[in-house]
Amino acid sequence: MNDGWLRYERPILSRGIPSRPHIATIQKSGVIRISHLRWTEMGCPEHVQLFWDDGRKAIGLLPAAKTGATYKVARTGRANSRGVAYSLSCRSFLRQYNLLGALYAKKYPCHVEESELGRILVIETAIEDNP
Repeated sequence: MNDGWLRYERPILSRGIPSRPHIATIQKSGVIRISHLRWTEMGCPEHVQLFWDDGRKAIGLLPAAKTGATYKVARTGRANSRGVAYSLSCRSFLRQYNLLGALYAKKYPCHVEESELGRILVIETAIEDNP
């Protein structure tokens, strides 16, 4: 007897191949979380400087030396797990550009690109990636 039930065939993904582009998460508390892969592409900096591109509606994170104008990056997760991520608390920056206020965390695509400033991590906030 089937009674109208359809079997769900779970997709099988190859290990190491992401099912969607790499993302950055902006939490409602004002914390940005970045994946381990993207952070290593930047050179694993301990401090970053934040930039805003109003035309692209994008956040830029540039590795920087420790000063009063930089943000410290914290590593979260265990060393031997796939859940390692990097986070920085930047509530005032996110509020300045109206990126806070949601009742839940939002995910955005991110990538590293070369610019005149150097290797910069770009978070495309105009493209929301919440499945």
